[in-house]
This record gives sequence, structure tokens and C-alpha cells, in this order.
Amino acid sequence: MIPEPDRVVKAANKAKEGDLTDLEVVQYAYRFFETFRGLVVDLIFSFRERNQSRDFFLKRTAGDAFRVVETELNFIYEVLYTKLVVVYSPVGYLCRPFSFGFVVVALVLFYRVDKKNFNAFNVGITFTLLFGALTLDAIAFVMLIFSDWTVVAFRKSPDMSNDKSLISKLLNIMLEFKRRKLIEDPLNSGCLGLPMRVLRHEAIYAGSMPFTEKLRNFIFEELHTKSEMADDLETAKEISSAKGDWVLRVEGCSNLLPYIVDVDYDESILLWHIATELCYSDELDNRTYKHKDKNMYRDFSKLLSEYMLYLLVMQPTMMSAVAGIGQIRFRDTCAEAKKFFRGVKLQGNTVEKQFQACKAILDVNTEVKPITVKGDRSKSVLFDGCMLAKELKKLGENAEGKDKWEVMSKVWVELLSFAASHCRANSHAQQLSKGGQLITLLWLLMAHLGLGDQFQINEGHARAKLIVGK
Repeated sequence: MIPEPDRVVKAANKAKEGDLTDLEVVQYAYRFFETFRGLVVDLIFSFRERNQSRDFFLKRTAGDAFRVVETELNFIYEVLYTKLVVVYSPVGYLCRPFSFGFVVVALVLFYRVDKKNFNAFNVGITFTLLFGALTLDAIAFVMLIFSDWTVVAFRKSPDMSNDKSLISKLLNIMLEFKRRKLIEDPLNSGCLGLPMRVLRHEAIYAGSMPFTEKLRNFIFEELHTKSEMADDLETAKEISSAKGDWVLRVEGCSNLLPYIVDVDYDESILLWHIATELCYSDELDNRTYKHKDKNMYRDFSKLLSEYMLYLLVMQPTMMSAVAGIGQIRFRDTCAEAKKFFRGVKLQGNTVEKQFQACKAILDVNTEVKPITVKGDRSKSVLFDGCMLAKELKKLGENAEGKDKWEVMSKVWVELLSFAASHCRANSHAQQLSKGGQLITLLWLLMAHLGLGDQFQINEGHARAKLIVGK
């Protein structure tokens, strides 16, 4: 038995250092697309692909890493949901001039024909259709020129020695123009044939939750740190299977572990969402709401908490692999909250009522566990979440003085990462046709960082060498 050659691993270590140009982003994205497109059909990869991808992304900044993954998802989207595979084939290139030429010939012939006996309205409609066909062909041609597929057709592989050719400079200028156009006017950039970009609206979902640069960097830093620890596949699987417990053990918050390890995943989402809302409102009363102190971890926790609840409640199909009876728990929790507030008088505007409501819940005596009081018929976790909130408030009061918001934000990233790596691949693929989701972006990024169960061929396997004696 002889060991596997390590030439692939050595090649992976040659990944470019530093920031990527716009051209290199497209080139690397296409390279990883060719290798990892099988993810959408649950293809299993070897340690070689893992090492190549992981080594590359560990050397990237958060901005470049997300740009590469966005562009790669764009390639996957166009293969699954558009006709670009046909358009960029030899037959497609051949048909394009013939198509345009036939429309021009039809327009010229119709213009020159005697139309005295034709209805004027019908003549107008015919001219409109013919000019419309020419316009569509012209737009399609512009889309062809500005497409990422055209870029990789000219420069498929990134040049490690900084390509200074005229073509590369022109392609970089074109890609920079596209990127700036998408940032300035993401809604109307489609008229130039610019490809879809996941999260270009800087929104987590429904165009309302901001996906800021700080949040992007924070998420990438958490995944980057875990990827550095995941040198072997067993550790990688353990980390990707954590749903908040890994962070709590690292941070030394063992008192919070029961709210993760002793409950189902969907229940933990609701528990931590309620606790996040209660802690958030407890710090921001109605007098200081407009002048609240800045705490980015608190903002991260709030955003990710609402996003995870959105996925659990509004995207049940996508979360079906991990959600359990989340819909039932959410319904029962809402019902218990409505019942509780029937006897509570709330005054003032909406914000003030929200703070008063959260304070009323926090004032409830939770020394006795809710299940002991009400039994297990109801699946509500309202007051269990209240107990968690009280435990979290104690974090800043202990000797170590841990920031509860930093711990909570890291737990939320881990909860989101667990959902991303355990949702079905075809669910992620279906989301691309709807504009994409942050969870899909993290799914592909985690795969590139070597976190997940897509790699099941262990490193160290050997080749058998047959030696025949004379």
C-alpha cells in the first residue's frame, strides 16, 4: 500500500493571497462552480476538494469570500433556471446572427410590400412586434456581452502572476461597472443584462432586514474560526452539528446548555427568540429608545433572531428537515401570550406597549418550571423563554462579566449555521429562483470552509500497488 500523492494539496496552498479583483472573483467562482455544483444533488466530495476550497477561503476577507459565493450561486441559478447553457453553446452562437438577420429581413420585406389593402391598425401592430423582436435581440446581445459566462470564456482560470493583458483590463473595467451599477441601482440593473446577485439588496429577507457589512464580517469571522479548528472531518462534522452548545461550552456558559441540548431545535429557536426580545426591550425602555447606546452584538442578535423566526414560521418547507413541530409550538406560544395579556393593561404608543408587555412577562415568577404548572398539553414556550432571559441577564453580573449580547449573537450564528448545513440541498436550489436567502449563502460558504457532512472520504486512504516478481 502506498499513500495518496499530495500534489493536489500542495496546489491548493498556492491560492492567491490578498484581495481579489473583480475578474478573479468571477474566475474563482466559476472554478468552484465546476467542482461543487453537485452539492445541489447531495454529491459527496473527497478531502482533496475540501482542502483546496478550505485553503482558499481561509485566506480571504469576508467581503471577497461572500462575493465569490454570491457569484458561484449566480452560476448555479443560471444553469438551473435559465437557457444560458444553450445560449453559450456553439449552436447558440450560430443561431443568434441568423435569428437577428431573419427579423431584419422580415422587417424590410414588410416595409417594402404594398400595404394599401391592409388594415392600418394591423400594420401598426406588425411593425411594433417586429421592432420589439429586434429590441429583444439587441438586449439579449448586451446581456451576452456583460454576462459572467462571457468573462470566463475569455479568461477561464485565474492567473497567479497578475495578468496585465488588455483583455483582462477590459474585463475588470466591465465587471467593476456591473458591480457599481448593482450597488447604486439594484432594482433596475436587470435592463443591462446584469446577473442576479444574492443579497445585493443588502437585505436578509423580504427586503426589510439589513444585512450590514459588520454583520457579514461577524458571521464570516465565526465560521472562519471554526473552520481553522476543523482540520479533520470528525471535528468538522461535530462543529457543523452544533446548534449553540459549542459556543456555550467555549464561553463557559454551562448554565445555559439545557436550553439547547435538552430541547428540540425548533424549540430552542423559539426560546432564544423570546429571550432576545425580552432582553432587548428590557435594556431599551420607552424613554431611551430613540437615543439607545450602540451595541453591535445586540443588533446582531435582534436581526438574526427575527430572521430565524421568519424561516421557522414563513419558510416551513425550507426548514422541514430541522423544524420539527415548530409551527405547533409557535401557535401555542402565541395563544398563551394572548391569554396572558388579556389581564394586562398596556398604555401609550406601540413601542411603549411593547416595552410594557416585555416587562410584564419578566415580572412573572418562574421559580417553578412552566411544565409543572400547566402540564405538557400545551407546547407553548413563552415562560421558558422568560426563564432563559433571566439567566442571560445574570451573565454580566457574574465575576467573569461576559457580555450576554456577544454570547447570544454567537449562539444565533450557530443556530443559523446548523439550519444552513442541515436543510435539504434542493430547498436551497429552489430558493435561488426566488432571489436567494442568507441561509443559502451560508450553506455554500460552510461547504467551502469544510464545515458539513458533504465530505465523507477520509484523508489518508491509500492506493494498492501490485508488484509482480519475475
